[in-house]
Amino acid sequence: MKKTLIVKCLGILLAANLFTASAEAAQINTIVDTGSGMFAEPGKVYAKIDSTLKSWFFPSEEDQKKMTFSQKQALKNGEKHVLVPIEDSDAIVQIYREEKGAAVNSDEMVTGTQARDLAITKDDLGKLSKELGADYIMYFRVTNTVPTVSVGFLSAGQKTNVTTDFRVWDAKKGNYVFVKRYVTTGASNSFYLGMGSASNAVKDGLQKALKQIDKDKDKIIAVVK
Repeated sequence: MKKTLIVKCLGILLAANLFTASAEAAQINTIVDTGSGMFAEPGKVYAKIDSTLKSWFFPSEEDQKKMTFSQKQALKNGEKHVLVPIEDSDAIVQIYREEKGAAVNSDEMVTGTQARDLAITKDDLGKLSKELGADYIMYFRVTNTVPTVSVGFLSAGQKTNVTTDFRVWDAKKGNYVFVKRYVTTGASNSFYLGMGSASNAVKDGLQKALKQIDKDKDKIIAVVK
């Protein structure tokens, strides 16, 4: 009887601890700061960024398949981070831009010219943290140079230098806790009559930057408590 009571008490304590860990999970939102029309298929670009960030904090789908139900449940209950998909934050960020007067439909960043400075400041991130309910914001600012065109025998392509400024904003501290700039070269080639795509060249440059950012994941995870 006494042993059974002890086991029940331990079970209650474990459940309470797991609930506490889940209740205090840090919410992480991601903002991708670009000109409108930079990517032909922004949803795919967002999905790539989301999956990269998810791999830092959670086991891969392959690893989860090997876990027992109890292990999966314990993992879910004890999660310390909640990652919000980029698209779930995008609408709120757009509304914020409109109210600030920093949203325009003619940003030609993909060609190297920028109609208006769209950079999000520390003050903006502080306000957006409250709007989103975010403890941390993963901030990507992607810009590029005017693409250059190269023509070969049966192909043509475009190249552009892509700068990805990646920063981690800590809402509680009201400051950046990780800042780094990644500069890559993106390319897009097409055979015969095509000229390659400037949008795909920028996308290629961003994907290369994501691989470089991934190498810094240990430093990034360390500042996201």
